[in-house]
Amino acid sequence: MGNDVSVSASEFAFNDMQTHKFGSYSIEYSTFHVTEANHKFVKSSHINSSLTCFIYKSNEEAIANECLRNALVLKSVRHPSIVKFLDSIQQSWLTGIVTELVSPLEDYLPDLYPDEAVQGVHSICSALAFLHATAQLSHNNVCQRSLFCTSQGQWKLGGFELCRPFGQMSADVLKTVRTRLGDCAIDRDEAYVFSADRRDSFDLYCLGRTALDICDAIDAVRCSKLPDPQPQPQQQRRRQHLDQLRNLAKNCLCSASPTERTPAKRLQRHVAFSANCFTQLSGFLADFSLKSEDELRQFYVALKSRLFELPEGLVA
Repeated sequence: MGNDVSVSASEFAFNDMQTHKFGSYSIEYSTFHVTEANHKFVKSSHINSSLTCFIYKSNEEAIANECLRNALVLKSVRHPSIVKFLDSIQQSWLTGIVTELVSPLEDYLPDLYPDEAVQGVHSICSALAFLHATAQLSHNNVCQRSLFCTSQGQWKLGGFELCRPFGQMSADVLKTVRTRLGDCAIDRDEAYVFSADRRDSFDLYCLGRTALDICDAIDAVRCSKLPDPQPQPQQQRRRQHLDQLRNLAKNCLCSASPTERTPAKRLQRHVAFSANCFTQLSGFLADFSLKSEDELRQFYVALKSRLFELPEGLVA
């Protein structure tokens, strides 16, 4: 499993190791610089690059190994909004995976614009749509601690250590997930109601709760800052986008009934996303090479006026 070439901990120059503690396991993660000494675990083309290492720990070795086994699904799951897997490591002192360079979303929340939050949640929704409709997988750990950002600000879904194929999902699996997460688990019983017809429902509920937490965090930061210098209509538009995201989370995702939660693939077209200028622009640019000359011409004609709808700091 992974690279079996022995390497010592001293060969990894981990930077500012952070820890997320859950009920029966913890994850330590940090960036590290790939050198001639430690590149045994990644392709030589990554030498002189910075990557991220996620280390799984538990008082029970079997649980740490299970986390790694589940996370290895990233080897075959590739999507623009899912953290990119590079390699796995299993040594006496380290059990984990190496990925592209990412940082926890929590580090960005204090400076996040509402438009970025809407676009970010849309990206995670896109990742879940792929997992559910194409890969037939349940993530089982959608929360702020599983969300990461690239240096370009793109949101990515990580935290796959509890991931299971749809065919393995059951009421007992959801009970195990709740135990594994401990105090970090959602504290609402309706989240853990299993539906054989809607095996995506747990992830959707978790996405809704996560979106609500992000909205609350942005509101808390905004209340602590000086008044927004933007013109009043633009402030109202920002407020409206955040309210639409909050309503989406409450009404489409956090229903007590699993069958009433909107599937991620359909959720991507919700007005909370389609009416957001930043999400529209980001989506167009993501498919830029596929656009026709007429679509490009219309895009450039409307670009200036649409940019004025966004906060100056976000455009910069």
